[in-house]
Amino acid sequence: MKTPLILACWLLLATTVVAYGMPRLPPELPPPQRGDSIDTLYEKGANAQALRDFKRAIECWSMVIDRRPDDATAHFNRAAAYEDLTADEQNEAVEAADIDKALADYSEAIRIDPKDPEAWWRRAQIYEGKQLFDKAVADYSAVVEADPQGAPPLMKRAEFYASQHETDKSIADYTAALRIDPKLIAAYRERSGVYISVKDWDHAIADLTWLIAHDGKNDPREPFHNEDYYHSRAEAYAGKGDIDKAIADYTETIRLAGDDQPYGDYVERGELYRAKGDSARALADYTAALKSDDADQQDRDFARMYRGELYWSMGEKDKAVADFTKAVELKPWTYDYFTCARALMQSGKFDKAIAICTQAIELCDAGPPGLELRAAAHAARGDAKKAAADFHEAEDGLKEMCTSGKWKVAEDIDELAGVESRLGKFDMAQRHEQMALDLARSGKDPDAKLLKAMEARLALYKQNKPRLVENEPVEVTPGYPGEM
Repeated sequence: MKTPLILACWLLLATTVVAYGMPRLPPELPPPQRGDSIDTLYEKGANAQALRDFKRAIECWSMVIDRRPDDATAHFNRAAAYEDLTADEQNEAVEAADIDKALADYSEAIRIDPKDPEAWWRRAQIYEGKQLFDKAVADYSAVVEADPQGAPPLMKRAEFYASQHETDKSIADYTAALRIDPKLIAAYRERSGVYISVKDWDHAIADLTWLIAHDGKNDPREPFHNEDYYHSRAEAYAGKGDIDKAIADYTETIRLAGDDQPYGDYVERGELYRAKGDSARALADYTAALKSDDADQQDRDFARMYRGELYWSMGEKDKAVADFTKAVELKPWTYDYFTCARALMQSGKFDKAIAICTQAIELCDAGPPGLELRAAAHAARGDAKKAAADFHEAEDGLKEMCTSGKWKVAEDIDELAGVESRLGKFDMAQRHEQMALDLARSGKDPDAKLLKAMEARLALYKQNKPRLVENEPVEVTPGYPGEM
């Protein structure tokens, strides 16, 4: 809210007093009267807003605007009151209407005083909330133009560009902010995140190295510390393929965490040890992750799944199955059920595989992929009738998925071709696999591993051989809950 200088000082004093726990705001002023002077209406409006009586504040600013339609400050203050009022609204329609009123008042304030960056800023935030992104960026740009030597507008526009995946523009704004303030910790931190998102590992590492040297832990306003920066730099080193430096940074992150041992860092360091062929250290890290304080807070049991995968690769199948089974019991997740089911089938435990697939279908809505795996387990134990029923249900479900996706989702069409091959429909399987392969090849960033697998499956179908999902590698699928 904007006020004349004396009222601004009063509000600052009132806010300071409240902050120290001594609520000495002046008593509420009487309601605005038509005979009140402009100064009195300003005083009453400021007082009402300070006391969070936003409806009274709106009444005061409206009286000012009735008398002085081109009072930019009154329009701005009424807009701010409308915005604040939305926090107390219980009705979404009323809240939306108040936001629209705030938008209209900020627009009037800008029309009257186009050089006021604060009004542009506030309107940009409303546009962003409404997902009117072109208008939002135009307003953020107006703020930058109004205050070319101000880092905050550049930081905000950079954040906005990043949210819209316009990474080059985001990086440019963070860089411009750093030219204004070369020690701006937040700019280095946010820019490093954008660099990581585009896999520009070297620039990310450079920013994070600067942050480690100029750590924000000495600034109470900065919530990030060296522990966070080492973690992010470890991710960047890992992405770059510099495994030893990544391990060193994860080790430092774990050391800095002290008694609050970080689950994720143990898991990620374990994966790097495994990549180096150091199975003993990898197993130790997965086990340490399971003992960490935040293990129970995880949405997915990566530590057990990765440890199980490692055990499987080492030929210790019973330990692997035990880890997979415990993981889905504690943290049900669709693809982990599939990994567990494959391990059980390849261990000859078909009844348990059927039970695991049924849990995936019932608890995680696993759909056609779950039905396909369960059908394979039924077939392996000799129950052709149940296998056929599940394969047909999976086929129907996949056809629906392909139709709803307008036959543009390569992975769904690939799955359909696999089920068709199990039902002996090899001509259809070939046609759909070729369709899936063509779609995958035409994508923006084709997955080489997926393309190779599709090509192998197409070759199978041409030989009238089915895809045997139960015999595919026992591997952990990356990802997080919510993705499937």
